[in-house]
Amino acid sequence: GDWVCRKGEDADALFVIVEGTAHVVLPWLEGGVDLAAGQIFGEACLLRGGTRQADVRAKGGLVLLRIAEADLQRIVEEHGNVHGVLFDLLVKRLVTNTLQTSSLFLAFDPKQRKRLACMFEVRLAPEGCWLQEEGKRSDGLYLLLVGEFAAVNGEDRVSLPLATMIGHRSLLSQEVATRTVEALSESIVLRLPGSQFGAFAMQYPPALAHLSELAAQPLIG
Repeated sequence: GDWVCRKGEDADALFVIVEGTAHVVLPWLEGGVDLAAGQIFGEACLLRGGTRQADVRAKGGLVLLRIAEADLQRIVEEHGNVHGVLFDLLVKRLVTNTLQTSSLFLAFDPKQRKRLACMFEVRLAPEGCWLQEEGKRSDGLYLLLVGEFAAVNGEDRVSLPLATMIGHRSLLSQEVATRTVEALSESIVLRLPGSQFGAFAMQYPPALAHLSELAAQPLIG
């Protein structure tokens, strides 16, 4: 029951589960998700200016290896390939979790989810990057994985929760986006290029129907 970390705290360490189970509380997923021995969390510390994205607590007894951000940085400097290996492992976990939890993929069986995911690309969005710009058509469908994001309209700035989809409204309507969406910190997103959206829509009608429902709601994108 002890808290390992809380959402919004500075991402100052990476955690490896040695023994036991860690329960991750995800605001967009009822019941959260459990991580077991050998799995890693705290990936936000690999991003500049990262903060914790979720609450994590021990589910029963839990033994962790905690690697402080400063120590991790020294390891990366001495062994240049470590960052790439960790980043790849964490991206795979993020994508796997997304396939299991995102409403975009829930209408499909596991094999279909993997084929659908292959149409998306993982992108590292630097701080200040615009994922879409007000007054212009979106260049893709984005799913926010890790980081901090905001929708901007003049002086109005609204934080966007992780797992939010953006760009779908512009792609469906062929109209320009009504708000700019900015990465407030170095972040990770899934992106389906706009050039592939037509093929995606034809191959996966249930996903298209879900995006159409979202576009009809008062949701940014």
